[in-house]
Amino acid sequence: MIRKLPVLLAAALLLAACTETQNQQSQQIEEGWARAHAIAGECRARRLAGELPGHVASAHCSNDDMRQAIAGGGYPYMDLVNVYLARRLVVAERVDAGEISESQGKVEISDVYAAMSQQSIDRDMAAQSAHNAFTSAYFWFAAQRQQQQYQQQLL
Repeated sequence: MIRKLPVLLAAALLLAACTETQNQQSQQIEEGWARAHAIAGECRARRLAGELPGHVASAHCSNDDMRQAIAGGGYPYMDLVNVYLARRLVVAERVDAGEISESQGKVEISDVYAAMSQQSIDRDMAAQSAHNAFTSAYFWFAAQRQQQQYQQQLL
C-alpha cells in the first residue's frame, strides 16, 4: 500500500484541481447566461415601453449581445446557442405576424432552450466519460510502472 501512496496522492491532487477548475468554469458560464437573460429582459422592456416596434426588433436588439455574453462566459457549445438565437428570431417573426400568440412563442422558446440544455448535458457527460476513461488508464499505467520499478528495486 505504501508503494501506491504517491499514485493515490497524485490522483487526489489532480481530482481536486479538476473540481476547482470545473467550479470556476461553471460559475463563469452561469454568469454569461445571466447577462444574456438580462440583455433579453432589457430589450423586452424597451419593446413594452414602445421604443422597439415588435418582437422581431426585440430579438434583433438582444441576440448579438446575448451571443457575446454567453461566449464571454465560456459556454463551450456556441453552435447550440446559434440555433437557440435563430429560433428566437423565427418565433418573434411568427408572433409579430399573428401566427402564434406571445405565450405560445414563449413555450416554443422554452422548448428550444430545454432541448439545447439537454444536448449540452449529453455532450458534457460524453466528454466526462472520455476524461474518466483516460484518467483511469493513466493512473493504471502509472501504478503498473511504479510496481515494476519497485519490483526491480527488490531484485
